[in-house]
Amino acid sequence: MLLSTNPLPAELVRALTIFTDQFQKTANAFLSIPTVRENAFTRVCELHNTLEILSTVPEPVGTLMQILGTRVTSGHDFARNSAWEYLAFMLNAEFVLFEAYRMYGLRMNPSLAHWVDVCREYEAGKQKQQQRGGDRGAGSGVREEVLRIRVAFVKGILGEHGDRLAGLSPHEFAGRGLEFVVDVESFTEALREQGIYDAPMEGKKNLRGGDGGAKKGHRGELGIDDVGAGAGGSGCSSASGLTSGAQTPSNGRPSPLAQDTATEVSTFLVRAMSEELRPNVVNSLLAALKSMPSLLTAYPLDFLSTPTLASLISNNPVLARGILILILSSPITTATSNTTPTPPSPPSTSHRRQEIHSSLSFLTPTLNALETINILITQTSALTKDEANLLIHNFLSNGTRSAEEMLDGEYRDGGSGKRAQARQVQLLCLFVQSLLRAGVISLRDVYYEVQMLGVTFMYVKEARELWKAVCG
Repeated sequence: MLLSTNPLPAELVRALTIFTDQFQKTANAFLSIPTVRENAFTRVCELHNTLEILSTVPEPVGTLMQILGTRVTSGHDFARNSAWEYLAFMLNAEFVLFEAYRMYGLRMNPSLAHWVDVCREYEAGKQKQQQRGGDRGAGSGVREEVLRIRVAFVKGILGEHGDRLAGLSPHEFAGRGLEFVVDVESFTEALREQGIYDAPMEGKKNLRGGDGGAKKGHRGELGIDDVGAGAGGSGCSSASGLTSGAQTPSNGRPSPLAQDTATEVSTFLVRAMSEELRPNVVNSLLAALKSMPSLLTAYPLDFLSTPTLASLISNNPVLARGILILILSSPITTATSNTTPTPPSPPSTSHRRQEIHSSLSFLTPTLNALETINILITQTSALTKDEANLLIHNFLSNGTRSAEEMLDGEYRDGGSGKRAQARQVQLLCLFVQSLLRAGVISLRDVYYEVQMLGVTFMYVKEARELWKAVCG
């Protein structure tokens, strides 16, 4: 399996540079390629990486030619054709991201955060350019025009016009100059449900962005002629036809990512224990796990042990929190006794909850660990009130005892001496204060834990002041 930090291989990039075929045809052909079908999750990650490269480098056309292994030559025809290939790739790639997860709907598409970021970054860049004077600067050209058309296309996806866009080609879409009005902030709730945002946001809006209305935009500098409404058999009689219906997320077609997803997710989860994954990979993992919760129940309880969980939280805290919330939010089941010999079954969710509770209780206090536990307790309903209270008491007690051991030499989780001890005590006090501010506990609820901190570590200012607050 290729590393997720790699760009898409040249032969796969070339498959998405077709300028005159319909988006649906190009996407179907791409997703049916054996190397894509067998490693779909990895290819999606590489697709994100390639899009990021080609949208940020100063000379994206030259970079694309370098990826393709095409020799750059002078001449108007080469410049025009290479610009068309650049535009075709950017639009076809975005449609593949839509098509690959179509069955899950827009709300659970792991590329939703990517599309929202594309729109936000473009608008932010445009505002900066306007502040410098004028809509277009000296550096405007093919890159700026392609990125403008790409944003218009992405807004079409966000406006739930994927089915209508499917019948167009990159040539037709650019030639018609279509643009869409979409409020990207309306996707905040959907991104929170995906685990991208930790805290609930105020002012929930309809998931469908804006009014989805299409309007005529400006044709750019790519040498594209006007495209008639009926050109190319697009299946759309006019530009306004794009607004005539909402997208049906699944259309009864199975997702090409359904095959071998479990193997790919497992591989990335193993990597997540030892290295930081890119945000788009984390988003895709959480979306896949939420859409197929059986993947989580298939893992052994060792996956939730304290060392494993600590490594995951340290390297990928957002992924760790998302997985914990998914498991803890699952319906509680218990193992049933059966005298008839049967094959081993996955642990019940009640056993998994117990294992998670135990693992969280023994985590070494770090900023990521504290934030994870704090979010689980204060910003979700994943834990019951009794579970949350027990976790708070156990975590504080275990953290205090481990801090005491630090002066006995090298501590098992790293760090020794008085400075490391003081740092851990400060983090525990910070944890208590955050729970107090959230109204989850009162000082009386953690009287004995705070007493142990204050008396044992009187030399630490935070512990001393916390104990004084308890004593009045």
